[in-house]
Amino acid sequence: MTGLVGKATLLCVCGLVVAGAAMASVPDPAHSSITSVINVVGRNGSGVDSYGTFTVTIKDFSGAAIANVDVKWDFTNCTDGTLCLDAVTGGGTYDCSGSNKEVHATTNLAGQATITIQGGRKAAAPTVISSSGSPPGPGAGCVQVFANGVPMGNASALYVNQKFLDHSNVNGGDTAVIQAEVGCAGLGAPYRARHDLQFNGAINGGDTSVIQAQVVRAGLGTGSSIGCTSICPN
Repeated sequence: MTGLVGKATLLCVCGLVVAGAAMASVPDPAHSSITSVINVVGRNGSGVDSYGTFTVTIKDFSGAAIANVDVKWDFTNCTDGTLCLDAVTGGGTYDCSGSNKEVHATTNLAGQATITIQGGRKAAAPTVISSSGSPPGPGAGCVQVFANGVPMGNASALYVNQKFLDHSNVNGGDTAVIQAEVGCAGLGAPYRARHDLQFNGAINGGDTSVIQAQVVRAGLGTGSSIGCTSICPN
């Protein structure tokens, strides 16, 4: 009888060890960190525009870092923007097959993935300055973030290139779009995260200042000075 009890105890302990090992490989949102804001940018002669570079850290329920995790940023709900498929170091892996609009990266031994996401606004610029002049688009949190398929939270997509579909770099035309959006917001247009470049919940002159600074960076070759060649169709 004692032997049976011992075997049962051993099996129970082994089961707990196996369960613990399994849980150790499962990403835990509570212990992980993802950015809540993604500055979607372009590239320049040196590579990706560092203004948009960010790092996520994926950990398990015990707080231990997990390596080789597939981190996915799903932009499906970001209907007013899209991605750039031009391959560049640090830009992650893009998937626009079928109806997908995703970016992937893999965590290192520290559980971290550093990435710069390329893309821009695809919504048209306002054609009239009014409360209804700002084209449709989501508010905050349109990007869904997953780690090995586990939902980790949401992030907002802010687009530095506001005239992305014409394949141009960031320039004065982008400033004009932001100024028009500021005018619409001042008349009561709904909030759209895409041009809240300060990400403070308000569309105003501060956002114009941000885009003007980005135009200067592009002009110096340190910002998004090269337009996208291959644009995601979704």
